[in-house]
Amino acid sequence: MSTRTAGIWVAIAIGLALVAALFGPRGRLSRGEGPSGAEGVSTRLIERDLSVVGRMEIRSESGGPIVIERSGEADAWTVRRADGAPWPVESGRARAFLRVLGELSGSDVSAAPTSDASAPISLALLTAGGESIATIRLGSDRVAGLGSAWIESSGVVRGLRVPDVLHRALAGEAPMTWRDRRAFPALSSDVSRVRIRTPDAVIELARVDGRWGLRSPVVARADHAVVDGVIRSLQTLESDRFVEADPETFPDNPRIVIQTETDRRDPSGQGRWIETRTFELGGISPGGGAYLTRLLGARVRASDEQAIALYGPQLAEVRADRLSTVPGSADVFISRTVVGEPASDVGLLRLGGPAAQPAEYRRTAGGTGWAQIGRDGVQTPVTAEDRNRLDELVGALCGARAEQVTILQTEDSLPGGIEVTLGSLSGAELERCSLFVDSQQDRSTLVARSGRVTRAYTVRPDLAAWIASR
Repeated sequence: MSTRTAGIWVAIAIGLALVAALFGPRGRLSRGEGPSGAEGVSTRLIERDLSVVGRMEIRSESGGPIVIERSGEADAWTVRRADGAPWPVESGRARAFLRVLGELSGSDVSAAPTSDASAPISLALLTAGGESIATIRLGSDRVAGLGSAWIESSGVVRGLRVPDVLHRALAGEAPMTWRDRRAFPALSSDVSRVRIRTPDAVIELARVDGRWGLRSPVVARADHAVVDGVIRSLQTLESDRFVEADPETFPDNPRIVIQTETDRRDPSGQGRWIETRTFELGGISPGGGAYLTRLLGARVRASDEQAIALYGPQLAEVRADRLSTVPGSADVFISRTVVGEPASDVGLLRLGGPAAQPAEYRRTAGGTGWAQIGRDGVQTPVTAEDRNRLDELVGALCGARAEQVTILQTEDSLPGGIEVTLGSLSGAELERCSLFVDSQQDRSTLVARSGRVTRAYTVRPDLAAWIASR
């Protein structure tokens, strides 16, 4: 639980304690004794079940109309100004408010007017279908922590004196503080694609059959731990404050754009939707010390690219250090291993230069040894030294993490090398790469190039010498 969320629940607990103290079995208003000594009857503000509330409309003379409504899921809500775009409500905030509201009681005021249409604050509670549940109007006469309230439900209006915590919760822009400060609200872990655009690169990642791969600027296997870590950092990335300005004023060419896509099946089974969440980072905000960002989310139907807004756009300020966990370089995402399978799954290895007949090796029965396959198909068991070197090489390409990963401008930037093909136990090709050996005194470096990606490893000199002699 975050510090902010914990603070919310502490505030709720304090509010409930106040209600209990005033209107509980031993409270000073439990027997209907008002603050001035007038007799009244303690009663619950709203008798109806508030779990059916699907929409709340708030009006305040110190702020414009605000609408809070369910967005489909059981505890998912959005908040917006009447003429603005919706934004997700912080998790649990609306549910907690309705729970407190449902438990709130007040003291009947016999002299209260039948209604007060000019009350400075009003709260209308409606079902998702628009049926009115109740309307609460709050007066301006707040004395000693109590204020007037008029509750209209089923055509009946009651006047009560209630704790003014309700006035404070609804006055002015207070309901807008319910907004979820996360830049990617409700982002799940089953993201399908991630795009990161910086001034220096466009990085595209996609998950296919549960495996992450880099699609731009090169095609390569991705490091699952790195990608999952970035998704977790996006899930917790928070803005420092919302900026109440027209999102259209945001610059046309943001410095950084981060977008996630999540494939969803239409509940009716008629097609596929793509949930997109977009984070755009502009220049330094007018107040300085943070970047101005634009945040938005949408659903796009895959068949015809029809888009439906989920939330936003919304402007916010984000400190630069909050983005430190999001890599801006594509090489960070590339898997540090050449082969994406364990060494025990490799049953075939071809090794040799492009102009020479490659040496072909296969694992022997039981998987504990190797045999060299001659041109006539005859298998000859390898020597103990060759067996050790083959195990060491396959282990390095499958299990060792490269100390350095580099993306070349072109494949021709590092031509030649010793061509290596690794296959499965059944002979299916797993990976193809070129090996380069650099030996200097007591240090030997093995460089494996797959397309435009190179991975560098430190290896033992005897392995480097064995590879170079093939």
